[in-house]
This record gives sequence, structure tokens and C-alpha cells, in this order.
Amino acid sequence: MRCFLIVFLWLVAGLVAAQDTPGFVIQSNVPDVLTPGEAGSIEVFVKANDPEHHLSEAVVFLNVVEHDEAKRYPQASYRLFSSAEEETETLQRVLSGDALREGVSIRLNYQLRDNVKPATYSVVIQVFNGNNVNPNRVSIKQRLAMKPFVFVIEP
Repeated sequence: MRCFLIVFLWLVAGLVAAQDTPGFVIQSNVPDVLTPGEAGSIEVFVKANDPEHHLSEAVVFLNVVEHDEAKRYPQASYRLFSSAEEETETLQRVLSGDALREGVSIRLNYQLRDNVKPATYSVVIQVFNGNNVNPNRVSIKQRLAMKPFVFVIEP
């Protein structure tokens, strides 16, 4: 678990300065404000639109982090959600370059915990070149795109 946290922190260390990566479109309907106990769904769309990305395969990862610079953006999924389920079976799976050039949609259903801490968080989408589906084993050098979607939990 400690190794996972170290790798995770390393992957999102650039969160504050992260922007759309040239050659990729990453969009989402993450709400700006959520409340404890709320249930809903979010959709994410990822598309490689730059012919310079001659990728044959890639993997999309989703993480949720708290905006706490003192703790270097700690992983927050397990503290926020009482349940979360992906309908599309797209995350952490090898996707062909053709599929990414066409664009892939991801749909997640969630239920927030009733006692969630009011704070600012981000859903972070990352795309890595290659076929590594293990978030503990990806190399930052293989990251093709990263985009955070900020939301606030209010009481």
C-alpha cells in the first residue's frame, strides 16, 4: 500500500500545473459542487486527436485526490465514495490507438459517503502509452496526457 501511495503521489505531483495535453481532448461533466450522501454519475471522454501520436495502445487511469498541498494531493477515493462502479469497462484496460483516435467514453456511477469531509478535490484523468494496466508500474515518461476536474464538497 505504501508503494502505491508513493507512485500515486509521483504521478499527480504536477496536478496544479496540469493542462490539456496537446494532441488529446479530455472532457468530463464532473459537477462543480457535490454534497455528502449524494449519488450520481459522471462521464469522461478521451480522444487522441493529433496524428503525431502514433500510439498503438494506451491505458486510461482515473484517480480522485484532495487538494491538500501539505500532504501532496492525497488519494481520496476510499474516503469519498461508499460505492463507485464503472459501466463502460474502459479504465485500466489496454485500448488500441485506433479506439483512442475515435474517442472513448467512460461512465461512472457513484454514491458519496454521508460523512465526507468538505474540501476541494479533483478527478484526475491520465493516459499512458503502452499496455501497462498496473498504476504501481507505470512510468511518468509514458504519460501522454493528464487533466484534473476540480469539484468541491459542501455540507
